Amino acid sequence: MRLSVVIICKDEAYNIAKCLAAATQVSDDIIVVDSGSIDDTISIAHNLGARVFNYDWRGYGANKNYGNDQAKYNWILSLDADEVLSEKLITSINSCTMKDHVIYSLDRMMWYEGQWIKHSGWYPKPVLRLFPKSIRWDDKPVHESLIIPKGFEVKPLQGILEHYSYRSKADHLDRIGRYAKLTAQEWIARDKKPSLLKRWIGPIFRFIKTYFIQLGILDGRAGLQIALLNYRMIKLRFSYYDQLKNKS
Repeated sequence: MRLSVVIICKDEAYNIAKCLAAATQVSDDIIVVDSGSIDDTISIAHNLGARVFNYDWRGYGANKNYGNDQAKYNWILSLDADEVLSEKLITSINSCTMKDHVIYSLDRMMWYEGQWIKHSGWYPKPVLRLFPKSIRWDDKPVHESLIIPKGFEVKPLQGILEHYSYRSKADHLDRIGRYAKLTAQEWIARDKKPSLLKRWIGPIFRFIKTYFIQLGILDGRAGLQIALLNYRMIKLRFSYYDQLKNKS
C-alpha cells in the first residue's frame, strides 16, 4: 500500500535535504507545506522532487491537516523537516502492511550537542506519525496531537526516527522561548490560571524530574544543560503569561 509523506516547515534549508532524501525511499508523493521560508528551503524541496505548497502559518495541527488534504494516497507519514528516517525504519515502513484501524508509532531519538540523547525525558519518545488520511490533527497551538477515533490501536515500527532539532544552545534557547509563549497563549485562551504553588515549585520540579527522575544525569553535560533549560522554559511560561495577561 502506498503512502504520502507530509512535511511542514519554514526556513529549514539546513535540515530538509536529509529529511527528503530519506523520505523518497518510502514514497513517491512528498508534500512540503511551507509557511514563508526566506532561505533555500523551497528550492531544495523542488530540486528533490517534492510538491511544495505555500500556506500561511495557522498552527501546527492546521498546517499538517492542510498538507494531508493534498496527499495522493490514503496513508500519511507525517515528518518534521529536521527528522530523518533511519535505514532500519525505512525497511520497516516499506514492509508494513498498514492495517485498517491501526496508527503506527515511530521511535524518535534526539541528536543534541554532538551525541544521541538516551534519557532526559527525550528518549524513549514514541511519536504517532503513520496513519490513515482520514485522521486529523487537533488545533492546539503547540504539542499538537492526532485525534484518534474509537476502536483504533497503536503499533510500533522498528527503527529510529532521527531528530536533529537543535543546532546549538542558542537555537535551543530561542525555541523554548517560542514554545513557552505559545503555551502561555493557550492558557489564556482556555482561561487557565497557573497557581502560585505551580509558579514556585514548577521550575525546580522540572529540573529534578529531567536530571534525576528521567536520568538526564546519564546524558552527561548535555543532560545537565537540558535540565537547566527545562527549568528556564517553565519560568518563561509564567513570565509570558503575566505579560500577555497584563496586555489584555
